[in-house]
Amino acid sequence: MKIYVSGGAKNGKSTFAQNKAVELAKKDNLPLYYVATMIARDNEDIERILRHRNERRGLGFTTIEVGPEVSWILEDFSEKGVYLIDSITALLANAMFPSDMLRGFNENAADDVIKDLTTFIEKAEHVIMVSDYLYAERKVSKHEEGDWTYVYMEGLAKIDRTICALCDEVIEVSAGVAENIVDKR
Repeated sequence: MKIYVSGGAKNGKSTFAQNKAVELAKKDNLPLYYVATMIARDNEDIERILRHRNERRGLGFTTIEVGPEVSWILEDFSEKGVYLIDSITALLANAMFPSDMLRGFNENAADDVIKDLTTFIEKAEHVIMVSDYLYAERKVSKHEEGDWTYVYMEGLAKIDRTICALCDEVIEVSAGVAENIVDKR
């Protein structure tokens, strides 16, 4: 089962995805993995990470912290588990804005993330991915040189379109309510 969960910020996507992952793991008696993609860059990030850890406490997740890539995980962990990747939004930020910002941002980061995620999705038996729907409100007619916000939002939209096509289900969460957008089962 491959599931993509999207929606606005702070709308219950992570909680929905966690519950779905736990349900799937229990049903098939599979190991449960939380792929944590956020790299803390300030106190707000640290607080968010701690809140997510507390929310997962007691649910049976093994947490795997990653930077800009996830495909290496299957070298160390079973392909048969249930993987919750939270979030694609942070994964792209990690790839686009390396901690060594002296080199600037990586305009090709979305393609790198797509290639890496596709490899992971093809190998793992069960993957649930969380992404933020950030790009709908941005009205930009053309990409201006150095406009990293535009490149990021355009890249996230590209990742969403590509990865959603590989999923069995695409779910949108809004105000805590989940709606199945695509169900190929």
